[in-house]
Amino acid sequence: MVVVFCVSNFIPEKLRLQPWLTIYRVGLNYCKAGHRVVVISDTGSSESIDGIEVVSVPTLRGSASAQIKQLLKSLQPSQVFVAVTPLSLATSGWFSALQQYKAYAFLSYAFYTRLEIIKAMPHIANSDRISYGRHMVVPQFLWAKRLQRCFKGVLCQSDNTRLRISAAAEANFPVHFIPPGTDKEQWNLDGKSTAIGRKDKSFLFLGSPYGIRGFYLLLDAIQQTRSSDVRLRLLARGAEDEALEVLHREIERRGIKDKVVIRGGWLDIANLKEEIQAARAVVLPFILVPSELPVTVYESIACGTPVIGSNIDGLPSSIDRAGVIFPQADATALADAIDQLAENDSLLATLEQASVEQGRQLKSWHEVATQWMALTGVGS
Repeated sequence: MVVVFCVSNFIPEKLRLQPWLTIYRVGLNYCKAGHRVVVISDTGSSESIDGIEVVSVPTLRGSASAQIKQLLKSLQPSQVFVAVTPLSLATSGWFSALQQYKAYAFLSYAFYTRLEIIKAMPHIANSDRISYGRHMVVPQFLWAKRLQRCFKGVLCQSDNTRLRISAAAEANFPVHFIPPGTDKEQWNLDGKSTAIGRKDKSFLFLGSPYGIRGFYLLLDAIQQTRSSDVRLRLLARGAEDEALEVLHREIERRGIKDKVVIRGGWLDIANLKEEIQAARAVVLPFILVPSELPVTVYESIACGTPVIGSNIDGLPSSIDRAGVIFPQADATALADAIDQLAENDSLLATLEQASVEQGRQLKSWHEVATQWMALTGVGS
């Protein structure tokens, strides 16, 4: 059986990040089940990644519709999964050809309300303002109609997105919620019951240091915290010397140099796990979540570490009892949440125990891929 995934920028450097991580890990499981897996992407070159074939097209936008249609015709896939956004639903002409295949929309993008995007605008980069502004002008009825016309169903990674799509679409249109997986053998507690009793009031941010991820909002919140012994460790993934210098200037400008330690580059899993388990809490202050649900929330919970997250996309339901939720783009509320966990050891212990319990319920990537296969009628 031939299974095709369509997603932009599917390159090795992206496979640790969402949404490429999900497609990569699910694709590997399809390969292990004996199926041929092909990714159609705008990578600039065709190659094979761990048995997953990558076929490059100039773009996945409408201007390459004829080429993509011909490619699908030559592959004759049994299933097609397409990463979609509101804008691609409105403009990609080749989506119409998907009606002849067993095609599913993979919502790698959270379908935000106009109010959420408007609230985010002052905090995100110009390039993101343009991108999300374009998405905002696509009427809800239009993307819902296109989903129903072109696809057999929808797969999304947050229950919040599932509810929004279900509300906009007809009742009989299948919308499935399958959260990301975790490498449970890597992120578990190694036999430790919990890390309850952390005395160090150190909080951890890990991720790319961008406005859309709430990086600068977090610096503003640290500036407002009332607890003098609060410390913040910033693991700015991928940031090199020049970028780190910019971040140091931002920290100095806010007068919080003594409260913040910053580290760039990439950490291996073992060191990253140590950082997460040593933290009082992991802070995920997203203004908007660029690629649906970040796997960091599950990795932190799997380590028994509580999470402070914004009330955006699927973060609240994923964090559940294992952390604290604050309003989107509200630095003062974020500072209060940090102070709350810094000062209340009893609350921290409760959240840590909840993290441990929730961590035991997380799905492995194999279990997630099996869910994909079962929902689309494929044996594993």
